[in-house]
Amino acid sequence: MNYAAAVLFGPCFGALTAVGACLVADGLVRRKGIARTAFDAGMFALSSGLTGLTFDALKAGPGFGLTSNALAYAVAAVVFVIVNSALATGALALLGRRFVHLWLHALREGGIFYIAQAPLGAILFI
Repeated sequence: MNYAAAVLFGPCFGALTAVGACLVADGLVRRKGIARTAFDAGMFALSSGLTGLTFDALKAGPGFGLTSNALAYAVAAVVFVIVNSALATGALALLGRRFVHLWLHALREGGIFYIAQAPLGAILFI
């Protein structure tokens, strides 16, 4: 959802959507606490904002054509995964665990799923 919002409506809307979704999902539904909800909201806002900026910088023309913007979609998805996983891993590394080991594990376990969702978000624009 954050990826699609950032690509379709731009980095600011993507960041706002991410914050709103975290406040509702983490704060109200899952009741994760203020600190965890704030961290997640900031993490997803930064990830979504940078994703939108990346897509805007690389897209070819004013449209959202899948073939003409394939590189922009792919790079934006990679940016989302790298930023999101690096921030989450960085928080865990503050607890004394090795950042590189945790980050590679996170990318190996979950990165492919995030990147696989990118084409689904791109299909929404067709």
